[in-house]
Amino acid sequence: MTNNPPILSRSVRQPLDLATANRNWFVAYKPKQSQFHIGSGPFTWEENLGYFLNENGSVDALRKGGDRFGSWPTLGRFLAEELSRVASLYSSYEERWFEFRQQLEAKERERKNAKRSRRK
Repeated sequence: MTNNPPILSRSVRQPLDLATANRNWFVAYKPKQSQFHIGSGPFTWEENLGYFLNENGSVDALRKGGDRFGSWPTLGRFLAEELSRVASLYSSYEERWFEFRQQLEAKERERKNAKRSRRK
């Protein structure tokens, strides 16, 4: 996001840009003005939660629109419980990604076959 123009590459792993998160991405979650956006994580296949640090050190997980999904008294409790919840989702995520990958590979084969046919 520090490049000109500012772009976010989702093709490489990189740390969360907290400045951009707290300037732009937090809006959809409608946090309190005092909450600091520290990240996001999966809620469903289609929706992410926003994670917000409160002044007292507690953490809230908000859905888009501001509905609270969860609240933890400390960052440590949040990490332990939320990482466990998210890890339990990965078997279904892996299945969906496998299906998605198969669809992409099929499209790529079709594209290559069409390209070969045009050359003949």
